[in-house]
Amino acid sequence: MRMKAFMIFIAFCSLFVTSTLAFNTEYVTEEFLLDRVIEKGELQYPDIGKPKIPGRVILSVVINENGIVEKTNIIAGHSFLNESAVNYINTWKFLPLTDNENTYKMSGIITVWFDFASNNPIRGQHLAPIRVLGIDTFIVDGRNMNYPQLENWIRSKTECVSCVILQLQVRDTPSEEFFKMLRINGFKNVHLQYE
Repeated sequence: MRMKAFMIFIAFCSLFVTSTLAFNTEYVTEEFLLDRVIEKGELQYPDIGKPKIPGRVILSVVINENGIVEKTNIIAGHSFLNESAVNYINTWKFLPLTDNENTYKMSGIITVWFDFASNNPIRGQHLAPIRVLGIDTFIVDGRNMNYPQLENWIRSKTECVSCVILQLQVRDTPSEEFFKMLRINGFKNVHLQYE
């Protein structure tokens, strides 16, 4: 009798833990996930011994409460690019998803684009690194700028603001307010480099 009661207790506990884990996961769009990226490694192309061709890999990802990639699954893509895409995504760090009391896991889909001709992801134009001194103080190419000056400088370099990859040199992770300001102004791809 005790053994049966113990087994029922274990089954109940495992059911509770499973439902709690699912409850603490928010399913979000790719755009939402990309807006929350605060750090990325370098995309490494596989040495396949064949002519390099463009391609893509579509992945489902789970991001834990600390903003670190916990799990990846390949949904579709060129088989010779899969490992490189997974390794690349595993270098990403995300701004954690929180409300006033809780921190949540995030789950969604991310597409990794490869463009072998330019040796860059298809998405994204790199600009000179931008040193962040405060929410409204930046250094670019040795010049001090405030946010409106920085935005004008970026817009003078490209016609597609959402295609730009901002390389921000920071000491500490910027605030949610800072990232919100960037998203509102159309800057979707941000790469943080810590000093």
